Amino acid sequence: RLARLRAGGEGGGGGEGGEEEEEDGDAGDSQGFGRVPSDPAEEAESASEESDEDEAAEQMVRALEAAAGLRAAPAAADGDDDSDVEMPDNPEDMARLDAQLGAMVRERVEAQAAARERREQQLHFKMRTLELVETLARRPAPSAVLLLLPLPLLRLLSEAAAQPAFRPLFERVSGLLRHRLCKIAIRPPWPDEALSAARLFTELEGTFALAAKVRGGGAALALATTDVVMLLMRTMAQHRLVDAESLWHTVAGGSGSTGTPPAGAAGAGCLNAPVLELLSQHLSAFYGTKNCRLNGRLVNALLERFPVLGWCVAPVLVQSVAGARDAFLCGEACSHLCTLLGQRPALGEACARLLPHVPALGSALCTIVSRKGLRSKHLLPPVRLATVLVRTLKDEQPAMAHAACAQVAAAIVAVRETHGHAKALAGGCAKFSALASSLESSPPKKVAKHNGGTAATTEGKSKRTDGLMSSHLSGKRSKTK
Repeated sequence: RLARLRAGGEGGGGGEGGEEEEEDGDAGDSQGFGRVPSDPAEEAESASEESDEDEAAEQMVRALEAAAGLRAAPAAADGDDDSDVEMPDNPEDMARLDAQLGAMVRERVEAQAAARERREQQLHFKMRTLELVETLARRPAPSAVLLLLPLPLLRLLSEAAAQPAFRPLFERVSGLLRHRLCKIAIRPPWPDEALSAARLFTELEGTFALAAKVRGGGAALALATTDVVMLLMRTMAQHRLVDAESLWHTVAGGSGSTGTPPAGAAGAGCLNAPVLELLSQHLSAFYGTKNCRLNGRLVNALLERFPVLGWCVAPVLVQSVAGARDAFLCGEACSHLCTLLGQRPALGEACARLLPHVPALGSALCTIVSRKGLRSKHLLPPVRLATVLVRTLKDEQPAMAHAACAQVAAAIVAVRETHGHAKALAGGCAKFSALASSLESSPPKKVAKHNGGTAATTEGKSKRTDGLMSSHLSGKRSKTK
C-alpha cells in the first residue's frame, strides 16, 4: 500500500496519461489540424495543484513510515533531511509492514476501550457511594458528620457539569444534595465532639469560596450551592452558634436595638464575629469585584431567610446602591434591599433597624437616579426601592417618610420626564407620585372617614340582617298557625 502511494506521488500525472496525450497529439497532426497552444497561466495553475497533491501524498507516506518504525521521527524544521528510505518491494516485507501497522492501530483501540471501561467502573463506584450517603441521610436522627459532605459533593458537581459522559452522576449528585442532605436537621444539643463549631464555619467558608470562583454548572449548581449555604446557616441559627439578635445589638452599639440580647447556653453566639466578617467580605466582593461569580439569588435567599442578619450587613447594601462596580450591580443592591424591607417583622419596633440607614439610603438613591447616561432598565430598581422605602416608613414613621420622599421626589420627577417612553419606568414613577400625594393628605381625616364608612356599612348590614331575621320568623309563625 505504501509502495502504491509512493508510486502515485512520484508519478505525479505522467506515465500513461502522457502517452495518451502524445497519441492524441499525433492523431490531431495526422488529421491536418495543428495543436492549439495552451494558456501559460492554466499550465502553471495545474502544475501547482499537481505539486500540492504530490507533497500531501509524500507527507502521508512519511508519517506512516515513521509510525511503523521504518523512518525516524522528523527533526526540527531547520534540520529537515530530504533523503528517503527505500520501501520494501517483496511481499514478505510488505506483509510485515502491514502487521506492524495493524498492531499499532489495535493497541490504540484497546487503550481507548480500557480507558472507557475504567471510567464506567469509576462512575459505578461513585453511584454506589451516593446510594450509601442517601441511606445515611434517610435516618430519623442523622449524624452531624453528614454536614461535611455537601462541600465535596458541590466540587464533584462542578467537575461533572463539563463532561457529558458524567451526566447521570451530575443529576444524581444534584438530587441528593437538594432533596436529601439539605433537608436534614441535627437535633439539639450540638454534638461538639463529633463536629466542632469551627469546622462547621470552615465548611461555610469553603462553600462561599467555591460559589465565588466556579464558572460552569448552570442553574443546577447555583441552586445546589444556595441550598447548601441555607443548610449551614440554618444549622448555626438553630443551635445558637450564630445569634442574630445579639449580633445586631453588637453592631448597632445599643442604639436602635430591639432589646437586650437573650441569654443562651454556653457557646451561644460563638460564630457571630466570623460569620459577620465572612458575609461582609463576600457581599463587598460581589458588588465591587470584577471576577466574583457569586450568584445574586444566593444573596437574595440569604436576606429573605435571615433578615436580622441581613440588617447587620445593611451598610454594605446601602453603600452599593450608588457605589457598586456598574449600573447592573447597583440595581442588584436595590433589589436586595427591597427584599430586606419586605420582611416586616425583622424591622423591629417602629422600624428601629431601618431608621439609622434612612439618610444614607435617601442620598444614595438621589445619586443613582440623577446619574447621567443610565438606561431605563437601570433606573427602574432605584425607583422601586424609593417607593418601598416610603411605603414602609409611612405607617410607623410619617416624619421620616416625608423627609425621604422629599429627598428623592425631584430626581424621580426628572426621570419621568426624560424616560417617559419606557412604560415600566413610567409606571414605577407614577406609583411613587401617587404615594407622595397620599402622604400630603391628612391621615387622621382619612382614618375617621374610613372608620365612619366602616361603621355605617356595618350598621346597614346589621339592619338588613335584622329585617331578614324578622321576615324569616314571621314566616315560621304563619306556618305554625
